[in-house]
Amino acid sequence: RYVYARHGIALPRTATDQSVVGHSIVVGLDSVAVGDLLFFATKRGRWTHVAIYAGNGRIIHASAGSRRVRYDDLDSPRGRWFIEHLSSVRRVIVVSPPMSVLASK
Repeated sequence: RYVYARHGIALPRTATDQSVVGHSIVVGLDSVAVGDLLFFATKRGRWTHVAIYAGNGRIIHASAGSRRVRYDDLDSPRGRWFIEHLSSVRRVIVVSPPMSVLASK
């Protein structure tokens, strides 16, 4: 929520409530874009942890285990957990096409 709020976008408090914001994106690393919200299933339910895709195969999230905000590389052994538990992807930020594309239409 903090990162989005810094850019003027208000998100609900819980991961479950955040899971309905924006547009649904096909679940898979080949379809995510920087800024997408990635939701993970844990023992507590389908949308109990959320991260922001930071690009280059990395996510940023508040880790309950380390009690801090951290980056994780999805290609690492730790990142494997996130890939295996990815349950939903939401795009909150809509990027407009460049003006040159709009002018050519």
